[in-house]
Order: sequence, then C-alpha cells, then structure tokens
Amino acid sequence: MGIYAGKTVLVTGSRGIGEAISKSLFAKGANVIIVSPSESCEKLAATVQSALHAPSISSLLHSRDNKAVAIRSDLSSAPAATELAAKVVKASKDLGGHGKIDYVILCAGIMPMATLDKVDEKTWNHVFAVNVVGPVFLAKELASHIADEGRIIFFSSSLTMASSVTPAYLTYVASKGAIEQTVRALSKDPLFVSRGISVTTLSPGPTATEMFMEGKPDAMLNAIKSANPYGRFGEAEDIASVVESIIGGGKWLNGANIRANGGSFV
Repeated sequence: MGIYAGKTVLVTGSRGIGEAISKSLFAKGANVIIVSPSESCEKLAATVQSALHAPSISSLLHSRDNKAVAIRSDLSSAPAATELAAKVVKASKDLGGHGKIDYVILCAGIMPMATLDKVDEKTWNHVFAVNVVGPVFLAKELASHIADEGRIIFFSSSLTMASSVTPAYLTYVASKGAIEQTVRALSKDPLFVSRGISVTTLSPGPTATEMFMEGKPDAMLNAIKSANPYGRFGEAEDIASVVESIIGGGKWLNGANIRANGGSFV
C-alpha cells in the first residue's frame, strides 16, 4: 500500500513533467488517469502498469492493485473538455473511485516561440486554446466530480515574473498569465471552497524537458543554467515532488502560486 492508495488522480500531459508526476503518484498507490492527444498516454500507462507487476522483493512486501489508464483527447476547446470529463468520470468508476477524482493536475501545454512580428492569429488562438481554454473548462466540467478536500493544480511558468523573459515567449507567457489570474478567481469560488477543494498554481522554472530544451542553442541553455544557484536545470522529478507537497499542503495553499525554480527567479 502507498500513501495515495485509494486515491484517483487525473494528469493531463504524458511527457516530461506530466510523465514524472504520473509515475511518482502511481508508485505511491494512486490510480492515475493520463490524458494526452497522442499515443504517448497509452505508452506511459502501459509502462507504469507493467512496472507494478514486475517481480521484486518490494512488490512482494507491498502488494498494490492500483491502475493507470489512458485517455486520448485533444483538450483545446470547451466541447472537448465536456467529452473528456465524461470519459474521466467513467474511468474513475471503472477504477473503483465512484466517479470521483481526488487530484486534478493540469500540466499539459504548448510553447511555440514567436515574436510579435512573426506571430499570427491562428497560433495565438491555438496557444490559448490548449493552455487556457482546455484546462479551465475541464475544471468546470469536473467540478462536481472532484472529491471533498480535493486539489486542482494548474500549471503556469516562472517566466511570468522573470525579467529575463525574451520577446519570443510572447504567446506562452500571455497564456500563462491568464492561468494565474484564473486561479486567483477560482480560489474564491464557492463551487470549490465550499467543499474544501483547493485551487493552486504551480509555476516551474527552466526544466529539462523536451518542450523547454527544443530549439534553444547551447549558448542560451548554458546561460539559463548558470542563472540557477545550483548550476543546473530543474528535472521533471523535482516538479513532481512539488506537486506532492501541494497535495499534502492542504487548503492553506489555496490560491497560491508556487514558483518552483530553485532560485533562478526570485
């Protein structure tokens, strides 16, 4: 048995930070519902499930029967959120969670790089659809299905307060700023607080994921790394640990924006 035995967790995003979160919570006993628009969610669910059944001394001493399931969804519109929520509730029932979700972790996102003179309306709208519309409307659709004393964790970025932000992050930081303001409002919403549900923002700093590292020259990466007091990028596992701290932190982290960046931006 693990500390999250009997809990059901929804994680959007199946690579990088999302992958690390799913693996960590599953290893500690949670049922995990993994969402992504590609087969990567199915591969991740199969990987963590097979690890559970791998023979080891630990598995013999600590028998678990939690499960990981995958749902493919292009979560970029209100109708997509409605459709996904129905599938998530059904998955929870199938997992023995009676249709309830204990922790909703909304970390999927995209980060196309474009300065104002290069960005177009299609790109702008798509970034907001994936980074804002999808997660916000999913929270709305799942509101009545989140367990009492549950947690909702939205993801932003420490770039929203970093003086070193560059013009090419325009669409990304604009969308993440919208998430931060959304959480401020939702943290006061009786829909959640009346049942002890906390709504928190987690804002990672530079983290060594494919999304962050892609397309950046070595000189830029070295400069970003050197700005951290520990002289390294964050790892996805660092952020997964912070997620667990938020889960354990209770209602007094409601409305907070946790800037998990190792001191890169303070």
